[in-house]
Amino acid sequence: MSLQKVSPEESLRARLDRVVSIQNSAYARAGSPLQIALKPAALDSDIQRLEGQLGGQLPDEVRTLFSWHDGCSVFLVPGVLYRGSEWSSEAFASISKMRLPALSNADGTGQPATLLPVFDIDRVLLTVALTTEPAGDQTPLFYLDFEMDQLTVIARSIGAYVLRLLRALEAGDFEVTPHGLRWAHDPIEISPEMTPIG
Repeated sequence: MSLQKVSPEESLRARLDRVVSIQNSAYARAGSPLQIALKPAALDSDIQRLEGQLGGQLPDEVRTLFSWHDGCSVFLVPGVLYRGSEWSSEAFASISKMRLPALSNADGTGQPATLLPVFDIDRVLLTVALTTEPAGDQTPLFYLDFEMDQLTVIARSIGAYVLRLLRALEAGDFEVTPHGLRWAHDPIEISPEMTPIG
């Protein structure tokens, strides 16, 4: 019997499904009316149109994210909003002409020229670099805080970021409140000199 190798795309989708499932089960057990409702997947035509608007190729992991589900209600995980491709495009338009802070923890990753917001943490953005060339199957995730003038690589890939969050959820490192889930301990302590996850 041979084991089939799971593609990075399938692995990321499975992890995201598990992230949502754990939280929805926790809400149900606590008798909370909250549930994470997922929007339909973005179609290939939607993604191609978005790339045309952005003037660059979406990294493979971002394509996978949008084609998994194009956003969700409530929080994807405590404190992190995933609003989908339309929000990403609008947020990109609002920051594309702004000066980016210098990268605080290069770690082999060069200063990005153009960033696309993917996740929203209360006016702080988790972003990926846009390029004109294929980016491969791993996409560094940048923490961008204009107010604090901070740009930091927090994960070597979206997959590594999601896996860290999933492990914290599987460990039960959260509590259900009337307003949603809250981390008991932040699974990712972000600092300018941090070593990226992954």
